[in-house]
Amino acid sequence: MSQFAPYLRFLGCLAVLMVAASMPLCFFGYRWLPHTSRLCTFFLVLLLSVQGVITLTTEEVYNANLNIVCVVLALLVVPLTWKLPTITEFCVGALVGASLVIEVFEFTGNESIWVFLFALVAGGGMGFVCRRRRAMLICAMAFNGSMMLVTAISLLLLRLPENFAVIYFGGHALIFLVGVFIQYKFTAKGIDHHGPTFSDVVLGKNMIETPPPTVYQQV
Repeated sequence: MSQFAPYLRFLGCLAVLMVAASMPLCFFGYRWLPHTSRLCTFFLVLLLSVQGVITLTTEEVYNANLNIVCVVLALLVVPLTWKLPTITEFCVGALVGASLVIEVFEFTGNESIWVFLFALVAGGGMGFVCRRRRAMLICAMAFNGSMMLVTAISLLLLRLPENFAVIYFGGHALIFLVGVFIQYKFTAKGIDHHGPTFSDVVLGKNMIETPPPTVYQQV
């Protein structure tokens, strides 16, 4: 058995998980924001921890058990941030920045520590930009979903075509645009998780239509 067999099995399981997560993120991301943001938190921690393992280890010292540690770490972060929507929404944008840097440099074969640090900086910047912004969160969710889908498909392919980079980024862009369109027009239409709630609107309307009692009415 090849020494990379455990790693290949891990990639196969990860690809199946990413396919399952890509659809709700890409097409229902903002509608189900409290849940999909936690999903993005899990994948952000998993992505950075796996990338850290790849960056800091060599083929001679690689241990497949490190992948299990990465999954456990990502699973532990989710309940810790379950009631912290500000952090989970930050992770939605952070996943965009970090994954974009990693997938671009991955095609160049560059896996240095500087790429990992650049991914951290880009993730932090995008996380701050997307936080509590409806339009940015919709685009970020569509990006994350499309990225997971095309990445999962590439992991499941036994042989990559010569022009795979064009197919990869072209498919990523196409699915991203479709996801943004569907969310804006259908699944996220009329939904604003950071605006006034329906009960707030009704309460304000009642206060306007019902003036406070006068002194004579109180007596």
